[in-house]
Amino acid sequence: YFDVDFIAAKGGDVFVSESNVRVTGGTHVYEARKELVGRNFTKKSFVVSNNMYSIPPKKFTFKKLHKLMVPILFSRKTKEGLVICSSNLLYDGYLSYIVFGKNKKRAVMIEEKMKELLVK
Repeated sequence: YFDVDFIAAKGGDVFVSESNVRVTGGTHVYEARKELVGRNFTKKSFVVSNNMYSIPPKKFTFKKLHKLMVPILFSRKTKEGLVICSSNLLYDGYLSYIVFGKNKKRAVMIEEKMKELLVK
């Protein structure tokens, strides 16, 4: 597993700026998608992730956040929903998550619902 970072120039040229040939920040998304969605996951799902989504510090415990997100949590039956990736970032005011949808529209809709629930 690896990540490759690119830079796009004004003229449209794209340059490789860095490669990480080790486990990196995106690896957990890849592994979760493979495990939760299954074979051919690239054709069966669309994923949105954020490792550092800002939320009010100290507002949420994992238990409180989990309870709030129940309506949109990942379902093995539908293969859609929210996966909370870390509890230790909550205290510092960050939410790490992955959203799975059957397509881009569904994934974005679930992510927007998550954001709505966070401000309740």
